[in-house]
Amino acid sequence: MLSVIDSKIFEIVAFSMALLSLRCKNHGSIFKESFDRESTAAMDAQQHLLNRNTIESLKLQVGADMLPVVIATFVQEGEAAIEQLQHIDEQQLQRFCHTLKSSAAAIGADALAQEASKIDQQLKTISPVSIDTAPLLRLYRNTLIVLKSILN
Repeated sequence: MLSVIDSKIFEIVAFSMALLSLRCKNHGSIFKESFDRESTAAMDAQQHLLNRNTIESLKLQVGADMLPVVIATFVQEGEAAIEQLQHIDEQQLQRFCHTLKSSAAAIGADALAQEASKIDQQLKTISPVSIDTAPLLRLYRNTLIVLKSILN
């Protein structure tokens, strides 16, 4: 399934480059250079969000047919969790972050797992009022967007 994931990413980038090329054909090379930087930044961001080695290991563990099911389940549960995250207390937030760091790591979302772990640790030592969960929410949303794009 990883080859399908890789091909989807390639298709998205190729399609975006083709569109940009058509839109900017008469505007010189500055647009292509700008797009190349943006495309590289998008690929870097995706690599930052997802660990391909972990996804490949997960594929070997669950099988190529089940990998999309596992990813889709993570995405569905994540979307529901984001909605609930804004209405939970300190204890629920700590339990949520503790669980998220494990499930995110298992699916290959290393950056999300690290952010959840950071907040989990902060909740053990710092007043919950001073903890900013906005970076976690942004990272969670971005990770879900990337995961959804590889499923489609």
